[in-house]
Amino acid sequence: MQLFLQSDRSAKDCRREIERGDEYNMNVIIRNWVAIPIDYEFRCFFTKKKINAISQYFNNCYFQSVVENKELLERLMLEKWEEVKDKIPFEEGIVDFVVDLDERKTYIIEFNPLDQFTGSAMFDYFADWDVVTGNAPREFRIIDSREYPTLKNEWEGMFSSFGEEIHKAELRQNEKSRQEQKESCSMM
Repeated sequence: MQLFLQSDRSAKDCRREIERGDEYNMNVIIRNWVAIPIDYEFRCFFTKKKINAISQYFNNCYFQSVVENKELLERLMLEKWEEVKDKIPFEEGIVDFVVDLDERKTYIIEFNPLDQFTGSAMFDYFADWDVVTGNAPREFRIIDSREYPTLKNEWEGMFSSFGEEIHKAELRQNEKSRQEQKESCSMM
């Protein structure tokens, strides 16, 4: 519960639910905490119930074990997808997987909408749209070398295109959100 209360994302989502009501339709699911090894978390993009693009989730980290097991990881994720895809009530989206290599099992973490506001991991929605939407061959992107250039924070790219004023406004909003979150936590 403490993690939920301290999460900026949770606070923003709850605020959005209150402001938008039925339009947003948020659900909160509480389950036992499971520690997920960050090296085996992946983001997959699908359209027409077909996985088109796979990326390591933490796109600024090098993991030797991911490099060594790339084909196996891809196979395990695609096998899991084949097992569940017909049970999913939507044709396109993003699914996050975690792979347990020791057990040779893949687990679904969550689903997200396929849109520009959902993180794209090692893909760029504009430059890689054909790959993400299945109009180009599937790609599985990982950081495969310790010398791989650190990828810039995706927010930085967004802000540079909109200018410094938007960046300043976002910083002010983040500070306001943190302040509101502190106030709401102290009321509980």
